[in-house]
Amino acid sequence: MAHGQLGLFPSNTAAPVIFNLGLGVDSVAMLIGLWRRAARPDLVIFANTGGEKPETIAYLDVISPWLDAVGFPRVHVVTRPVGRAGYTSLEENCLANETLPSLAFGKKGCSLKWKAEAMDHFLLGASRGPNQCAGWPPVIEAIRNGLKPTKLIGYDAGPRDSRRAVNRIEDEHFVYRYPLREWGWDRDRCKQEIASAGLPIPMKSACFFCPASQEHELQWLAQTHPDLFTRSIAMEDRARDGRHGLNAVKGLWGRKARTGAAGDGSWRSWAEAHGLHDLIPPKRARPSTRSPLRIVDDSDDCGDTIGAPSCPL
Repeated sequence: MAHGQLGLFPSNTAAPVIFNLGLGVDSVAMLIGLWRRAARPDLVIFANTGGEKPETIAYLDVISPWLDAVGFPRVHVVTRPVGRAGYTSLEENCLANETLPSLAFGKKGCSLKWKAEAMDHFLLGASRGPNQCAGWPPVIEAIRNGLKPTKLIGYDAGPRDSRRAVNRIEDEHFVYRYPLREWGWDRDRCKQEIASAGLPIPMKSACFFCPASQEHELQWLAQTHPDLFTRSIAMEDRARDGRHGLNAVKGLWGRKARTGAAGDGSWRSWAEAHGLHDLIPPKRARPSTRSPLRIVDDSDDCGDTIGAPSCPL
């Protein structure tokens, strides 16, 4: 990568630069910003949780020709390795354990487990376990030579991202940079840059059952993908009526109830309040006994030891 032209990596020119792509507005705008600065990343990587909206996955077909045209590497799509429990997606993980994504409980295990871990497994490899692998050779070589590869993260400079951004600078293996914030690009500027590059504005990147969804996003989901809306409520029902049950948290919105949601934060009650009865699955019978609730996204069923730079190439 032409690090000097980007002006972010003056002392780390020999280590690869990894672009974390979310396929939303911020990360697509960050690609355009790098292109305008003639700064080419060594890898563009996207982690698919298995629950992405169809429009997000479809954007891969939009961005790929653009990447080819500007001489950037094509998107490398990764998924979290299948562990002993056999989950192939976050949705399967939740359904099998009769629980909700950890964001509903005020935690952030979903993105850590199904995005960050998936990327790190590809980049760093695993020294042992059912998904043992060598890692991505440029990263492994850099670490062996005492260098830290750089990850580019797409948090913008707007007030919302400034509140939620993780200001990590480096860890054991990587250096982290936030180009949009260094350029002063807020979300509106990001949209302007995408449009000026001749690309359509991508949809917000999130799982269709994301607890952070707003009311207008639920309305859109119910109208555009009623099957996914029904699956989201089925997940919620399974967690509430399953062997663990739910206590203070009653649904995917957690403790943050929205208008018309009967004050309990569940998507089912929101759908009932909005007359979406045709999209609400029938309730299942409650079990006679229950075990303690397991917040599934904070546990690891994979059995791999990730982050071993000594893995053989």
